Amino acid sequence: MLKGVIFSVEDTIVSINNGPSEELFNELARLSQFLRGKNVEFVVFTNRHWTEAGTGKTLQERLFESWGGFKYFSKVQNPEIPAKPSSSATEYILKEMGWKREEVIYIGASENDMRTAVNGKLLFLRAKWYSDNIDYGFSFSKPKEMAKFLMFLF
Repeated sequence: MLKGVIFSVEDTIVSINNGPSEELFNELARLSQFLRGKNVEFVVFTNRHWTEAGTGKTLQERLFESWGGFKYFSKVQNPEIPAKPSSSATEYILKEMGWKREEVIYIGASENDMRTAVNGKLLFLRAKWYSDNIDYGFSFSKPKEMAKFLMFLF
């Protein structure tokens, strides 16, 4: 049974080339609410600092406003967190959240995300709504497609 989701940021929540798309940002907010409705916890995991252009808000602040409270794991904010793509990075999150490996999926879009999931022995769901850079993992063009797939994991 699915108990946890790890969201990456780069090209999953924010386009590295164009920033966040409001339409996709809203779809991701609906995906987060869908997960909450199914009693699935989620976290965001990043190695770097993200600030929204024009507003000066951090991505963490923007996500909390839109998605509500959740754990935000940032290597920049907490140097104790091992960096992606090491297996110890996902191990750290699993331990902090009290999750078992088989209860968690990793949602990302980059090769670094894929390596993080593989090294951590987690199911990798590939978000290709901002970019389609890799061929590994179950791929989804929209967050709502991912939600339909996740229905099978409950």
